[in-house]
Amino acid sequence: MFVSNEYGKIKRVLLSKPLYYRILPISPTTSRIINSGNLPDVEEAIREHQAFVDVFREKGTEVIIFEPDERYPYQVFTRDIGVSTPKGIVLGRYCIPERRGEEIMAENALLEYGIPTFRHISRGTIEGGDFMYLDDNTLAVGYGGRSNREGVGALEAIAPLLDLEIIPVPFHADFVHLDMVGNIIGEKIAVVCPEVLPHFFVEILKQRQFELVEIKVEEVSYLAANVVALDKETIISDKDNTRVNEQLKALGFEIIELKLTELLKAGGGPHCLTFPIERDS
Repeated sequence: MFVSNEYGKIKRVLLSKPLYYRILPISPTTSRIINSGNLPDVEEAIREHQAFVDVFREKGTEVIIFEPDERYPYQVFTRDIGVSTPKGIVLGRYCIPERRGEEIMAENALLEYGIPTFRHISRGTIEGGDFMYLDDNTLAVGYGGRSNREGVGALEAIAPLLDLEIIPVPFHADFVHLDMVGNIIGEKIAVVCPEVLPHFFVEILKQRQFELVEIKVEEVSYLAANVVALDKETIISDKDNTRVNEQLKALGFEIIELKLTELLKAGGGPHCLTFPIERDS
């Protein structure tokens, strides 16, 4: 039950509709969009998200909808509430004040389906976009953007209860979350930006015999690494992520290419939009 990897079939997922979606100047990506005047079309974002929801349902995934609240314009990015572990849901603690409270609403939504919270992180900050399972017993946790070292330390304190080894991964704050610069998308396959990840972490991936699909630093803000595996063979990606999509197809993956133009303007892609509650082991 719950999650211990990044590519087993997603059996249950938490998603939220972008009814009150708007962008705030909280990252280089969103500041660039705001300064350009090319603000999101919310009605189009709702259509994009519905197509995203439909993919999960067509694949047989149970979709739990986290009802939106007008106080939370970023609520559609459900990934950031925390992490699902083999022992249950660990809820994080948001860095951005405008997002604090989303995790409690998510917790209430999950409780309605009988899905309990295992722990809350109550000190520092730590957000779901910074979690990445390397294997069933190893969880990489990024910090430097929205998560900080104190938050990672709070997670390390409960790691023995989770039977997990935690690998802290520092990176520059401009990149916001670890899933912007690295994602495991299959068994021993990862999309990474080696230019901005610490050398020791890239070496860990190589030592563990991961095949690395590399992206360039200028591709990070266009969310080239921010894809999500539905199962061992299938990945959701933005249709304009053409270079990475072609590389993944060459590796044998089926790529479901969705138009996510309006949702990407907030600095979050398919991975950010998805909170897997349960995956196959």
